[in-house]
Amino acid sequence: MKKVKKKENGAVIVEATLVLPMFIFLVFTLMWIGNLCTAQAKIQVAINSAAKEISTYTYLYGLTGLNEKQAGLKAEGDVATGTIEEGLDGVNQIYGAISSATSGASYTESDLNKTYSEVNAGKESIQKAYEEIKADPKAFFLSLGKASANVGINKAKSMIMAPAAKYLCEKHLKTKTLSADAYLKKLGVVGGYDGVDFSSSQFCSSGDQNITIVAMYKLKTIQFFKIDVTYNIVQSATTNGWFGVSSKGNSEKSDNN
Repeated sequence: MKKVKKKENGAVIVEATLVLPMFIFLVFTLMWIGNLCTAQAKIQVAINSAAKEISTYTYLYGLTGLNEKQAGLKAEGDVATGTIEEGLDGVNQIYGAISSATSGASYTESDLNKTYSEVNAGKESIQKAYEEIKADPKAFFLSLGKASANVGINKAKSMIMAPAAKYLCEKHLKTKTLSADAYLKKLGVVGGYDGVDFSSSQFCSSGDQNITIVAMYKLKTIQFFKIDVTYNIVQSATTNGWFGVSSKGNSEKSDNN
């Protein structure tokens, strides 16, 4: 009887040795998924609330008329942008045709004709872009300057938007006992609140009425067997700014997407 009992005890120990690590791994995985979902939900609520709050201030910005001026700047800059893109498309078409021809193992008459047609089409696109620039170079470079100015304004807006979004989101991530930084660190966000990057946020880009807050951060898994893995997460919230009443008499405000 004693020998049988020893064998049974040994079997239980072996089963426990095999099952216990799997059980612990499952528990850790569920805990990490819970942290992941909580972090995403909290940050999404924060950026949604911040986007809505910022939209209420766009009325004052709209009164300055700067948004309409930037929209006009973009429209005029699109002329030069379109010409450049047309020329680049021609270059890419020629390069693609030559690359396809030189990579082929055999050359048939139909292949050569196809390559010839594609090269000619690319040349025509380049020639057309050149003629547009040649016809009025002053207007082209003026348009190009306006396109560059529009890009610069968007960059400047983004630089202002990032700290504003960071400031407004912080209050939505606090708890009764923890700061936003301590709370996010507890959830596994690398770097805590300072680890959340808002630099891709945009405010009325190119004269449109959209306010977009983008939050990028890294979330690390709960360490198991000294495995340290992080995941890159990007979340965004977009809403329309409130510019008062449009020329049609309709309110230009909408909720978050």
